[in-house]
Order: sequence, then C-alpha cells, then structure tokens
Amino acid sequence: LIIRGVNVFPAQVEHVILSLGMDPNYQIIVDRANNLDIMTVCIEMSDHMFSDSVKQIEAKEKEICGAMQSVLGVSAKVRLVEPHSLPRYEGKASRVIDNRKI
Repeated sequence: LIIRGVNVFPAQVEHVILSLGMDPNYQIIVDRANNLDIMTVCIEMSDHMFSDSVKQIEAKEKEICGAMQSVLGVSAKVRLVEPHSLPRYEGKASRVIDNRKI
C-alpha cells in the first residue's frame, strides 16, 4: 500500500495499534482528494475504553495519530468507532479498502 510515496504495510499499522493497548480490530480506508492520498484508520475501542467523554476519545485519537506518524512516516486520520461495529475477519484479513481512482 503506497501512501504519498511511502510504502505502508498493514502489519505496521497493527503493530502501532497493539503497542498502544488497543483492540486489534481495525480497517484502513484510502481515498484521494485533490491528488493527495488520505489514509483513514478506523479502530474499534474496547468495551472498557468506550465512554461518552469526547475529550478522552479525541486525546486517544491524537495519541494514535502521533504514533502512526512516527512509525509509518506518513500521517493518517484516526477514527475510534464503537465496539463490534467493524466486520470480523477470519484467516488472512483484507482490512484495506482502497477507494482511489487512478
């Protein structure tokens, strides 16, 4: 997966997510706007993390964004979603949705 000239592997994204204590359920969505690739990572929150506090959720999203930037070398938007809202994958997971039209 090449984002803005940087080769990004889903395993790297998973490593960042797991190193921050998040659940391993995630999905990568790649779009293109104004000839610029945009990577959005949707991550399920665990049941104990899920709360109504928007400040807590935004702080965690910011923390994950910073970690992704430093490890991957490319910025990514992070969206924390409700528990059990992303599809479950068995075996080799195809967690990447590439919406770019080249």
